[in-house]
Amino acid sequence: MHQELIDRFGQLPVPAHALLDSHRLRIMAKPLGIIKVDASADAIAEFSCARNLNLSYQSGKKREIDVFFLINKTRPLYIECKTGEFRQDLDKYVALRKRLGIEQKYFILCVADLDTEQSKGQSAMHGMTFVNVQTLGQHLSTLI
Repeated sequence: MHQELIDRFGQLPVPAHALLDSHRLRIMAKPLGIIKVDASADAIAEFSCARNLNLSYQSGKKREIDVFFLINKTRPLYIECKTGEFRQDLDKYVALRKRLGIEQKYFILCVADLDTEQSKGQSAMHGMTFVNVQTLGQHLSTLI
């Protein structure tokens, strides 16, 4: 389509290239479950987001990721949301964080039932960042 437009109208202006690029991105991202996050030119950071990602390893193991962001095309941010009992999966999350090489502050478990002190204790003990629904936004604001 890009070449057809050039053939018909000549060299395209920059906004037309941006429109075609964003459309191409939507087409490529849709089967991956990726949504586009729009930001103005003066935005603090650029985000790409994928929800409910399924990772498959060569060993046959599979992992699902609730929310995965890429900040400014380079910085991974992982968010796992939990209610109720979460401790049985902690080893899985510790291993996943190490395997993906994500810094502690960018690997977040949002556990609805934890209070702030429990979140701090779990963070120190497990090398991941634990937050609750009330503190998630505050923590995210420190990362940008």
